[in-house]
Order: sequence, then C-alpha cells, then structure tokens
Amino acid sequence: MTFFSKETRHLTGERYFGIDLAKRESQVAVLDANGVQIESKRFATTRESFLALAAEFRIGDVAALEVTTNSTSIARLLRDNSPARVIVSNPIKTKVIAQAKIKTDKIDARVLAELARVGYLPEVWLPDEDTEALRQFITDRTSLVRRRTECKNTIHSVLHRNLVRQEKTDLFGATGRRWLESVIRGVTPATTPVAELDRMRIGSLLNEIDRIDALVADLESVIASYVALLRRCALDLSIRRLLTQRPHHKARTCRGPLAHYRSGRVSSPLSRADACPLHAYPAKTQPQRRRCRRRTQARRARSSPAHTRGRLHLSPSTPHAGEACPLALPRSP
Repeated sequence: MTFFSKETRHLTGERYFGIDLAKRESQVAVLDANGVQIESKRFATTRESFLALAAEFRIGDVAALEVTTNSTSIARLLRDNSPARVIVSNPIKTKVIAQAKIKTDKIDARVLAELARVGYLPEVWLPDEDTEALRQFITDRTSLVRRRTECKNTIHSVLHRNLVRQEKTDLFGATGRRWLESVIRGVTPATTPVAELDRMRIGSLLNEIDRIDALVADLESVIASYVALLRRCALDLSIRRLLTQRPHHKARTCRGPLAHYRSGRVSSPLSRADACPLHAYPAKTQPQRRRCRRRTQARRARSSPAHTRGRLHLSPSTPHAGEACPLALPRSP
C-alpha cells in the first residue's frame, strides 16, 4: 500500500513536503519545484504512518515541520529511514515570516512547504538522543525547583498575612525549621497566634518541600551519573578515532606517539593486545642515535644568541669598571 498518490510518486525533479504536526492527525502538503501543490493529505500521527511516509522519500526531497512536543522524534525517524533532507523550523520565526489571517492545518502545511522551497524557513538545531535525554532531565529538575520555590513563597505569604514576624536568617534552615515547627504546634507565645488552618497549610507545605528535596537529590545523582557515562563514552570514542588507521596520511607527515599506527605499520591497533602507543617506536640503532644527536646540536646552535655562536664564550675574568666584557676564543685541543 502506497502513502502518496500516483501524481506525487511519478513527479520528477525536486519535491517539497510541508508537515503540520498534531496530536492525533497531521497534514502534509506536496509542492513541486515551481511551487505548484500536487497533493494534500491528512494522516494519523503514528509511527507506522511516518515510516510509510519516509519509505517514499527519495534523494533531493525536502521535508519541513515545526517544533512541537514530538517533532524531534519524528524528525529523527524521518532522517534515519529516508535520504530526504528534514528541516525543523522555529514556529515563532516562521509566524513572523508568514503571518496568515486564516490558519488551518492545510494552510500551515502549504506554508511550510513553500518556505522550504524558497529557502526562507528558519531552521533549528536537532540534538542527538543523548543530548535530548539530558535536556529532559534538566527540564524535570527545573520544574521541581520552581515548585519548591513556590512552596517557600507561600509559607512566607501565610506568615505575612497573619502578621507573624520572623527574624531568622534562613527560614528553611535548621533553626528556621525548628521555629516553623513550633509555629505549627502553636507553642510560640512571643509571636502572634496563627489560625489552625494556616498552621495545617504550613505543615503540608513543609512536607511538600521535604519531598521535593528528596526528588531533586535523586534527579541530580541521575544527571551526574548520566553525564559521567557520556563523558566516558566520548573519551573512548575519541581514543578509538585516534587509534584508527588513516591510509591517506603519509608516514613522514605523522608526528606523535600514534605515528606508527597512522603510517600503516600496525594494521589494526584496536584488535591487537600488544598495540600500545608507548611501544609504537622500535629501539633506535647507533646511526639513528648519532643523527638525532646532530640534529639536536644544530637546533641548539640556531636557537642560541648571536654572540655565543661559533663556540665563542665569555671570559671568566671579571672586567674592570667602564670596560666591556672581553670575548675569548676557545682553546685549541
């Protein structure tokens, strides 16, 4: 069963697809290279439908969709299962570029396809799966912290409404919590009495803060473990890329401890247990050591000051006042 009509499948040249995403049903519009609409279709927002849509994409096709809740998953699904170029646009900037008085799913899909055809669609960066998962963790932590701040502000509001003056530096620290517990129990004669319902509300808010603190601590430990795992995987990948053989590099242009791997002397460094960068260079012979010594001496001579070249050296005798330091030729052997 095909997804598009016969006209869309047999259309030659570039094709532009504008996809207006929705929770239950989505709309797709197909334009040719001249901007003529070939087809407009409504389909269910399911994984099977998008797989069928991706199966009919070909090289040169452009699919455009706006950022929404499930747009990242759908864009990644289309990119992984089709050769088409997938553009995820910023809906705020798209609205500024193409403002329409009549807004329907068909018109939105047509506008996306038209903007993609003329190259005016503001594209956003699509993160990978690991970055997207880490973003979700950070978003959950942000929501919890905001809810905790809201609870603390509510407690301040309840105390202020009851004309209760507190002089604690940190109301939610150790001393402040003990003072709040005494307010809840109603055993603070030095302060204005608080209504029973407000005391019950303060107690429930404190319990909510304790619960959120535990959730934030657990979430932060998960985030730290996830970041450590990502860093370790990235480090392993970087090491593997460094150790991977690159035949297009010449041996004389390679420098560093991985030169023998890149020059082809070690065919597969990851498959050999004895292939280690510390043992990449073989032991130098006597002529090689002499050549290295000559190069070192020549390099030191070039980097030495001008008055010390030609084996000239300063005389050990101390000059008199107003006299220049005499230069003495080296003694003949």
